[in-house]
Amino acid sequence: MTRITVEEASKQLGIPKNGIRIMVQRGLLPIGDAVVLTNKRTTYYLFQELIDKYIDEKLSIIKHWYL
Repeated sequence: MTRITVEEASKQLGIPKNGIRIMVQRGLLPIGDAVVLTNKRTTYYLFQELIDKYIDEKLSIIKHWYL
């Protein structure tokens, strides 16, 4: 899988960087994981393939309801 940054995910999804972080931490955005490190920092493991899948699923729902 191809890892991407929070900034890249933010640009692709049109969600602010902080929104990406919060949604991933809360399990609301299934594009990767947030891991709390020992120094109380959080690192994000986000993957392009999961973003592509998420976008495809959302577009599928839209097409179902509006086309």
